[in-house]
Amino acid sequence: MNWAAAATLMTLSVSVRCARDFRYYRATEPESVKHDELVKICHRLRRNSFALQNLMMKELTSSTFPFLFLLGRAIHDDLETLHRDILFFDADQIIAIIPLIDAERNRWKNYNRASFYDEALTGQLDHAIPAHFDRLLAHIRELKQADS
Repeated sequence: MNWAAAATLMTLSVSVRCARDFRYYRATEPESVKHDELVKICHRLRRNSFALQNLMMKELTSSTFPFLFLLGRAIHDDLETLHRDILFFDADQIIAIIPLIDAERNRWKNYNRASFYDEALTGQLDHAIPAHFDRLLAHIRELKQADS
């Protein structure tokens, strides 16, 4: 039963990622990324990190790990999307944002390992990660003033 749930969840997460990538690369005209889309990604990062924190507050079992991996992958994928989409803005505007995104991408690169979901991550989800996402969102909100 646990393997079936894990396979289903991983298939779902890969399908969502493939659909997103297909839409992005299939576009015939170069897309201009909207500021509001970046803000939505930041809010989604916060929601998924809170969901992950809530899940990790309970005892972790083998049936919990597929959900941890799914949330971790969603966070990782959103950071990748944010990194790709932020490049549509002027270099002067994003110079402070790229290192913030890269630091989080580096943190979440091991989302698919069970050892990633440890006490250290739980502690980071309490303060460091939300604070990092808040700084990222603050910088992205400044982009709107710069590109308007």
